[in-house]
Amino acid sequence: MANITINDLPDELMAKIQQLANQNNCSLNQKVIVILKELLQDEKPKLLTSPIIRT
Repeated sequence: MANITINDLPDELMAKIQQLANQNNCSLNQKVIVILKELLQDEKPKLLTSPIIRT
């Protein structure tokens, strides 16, 4: 299995993922894997980045 390191993760995002993990009685690592699997399971994944808004 591979490992991943995420740099500069915003505190509020970390808190939200931790909250979801606690609600589901799983580890932070397990929850991140579930989130990634759910996002990427579709043949056409959801848009993962915000569109650029030009003024």
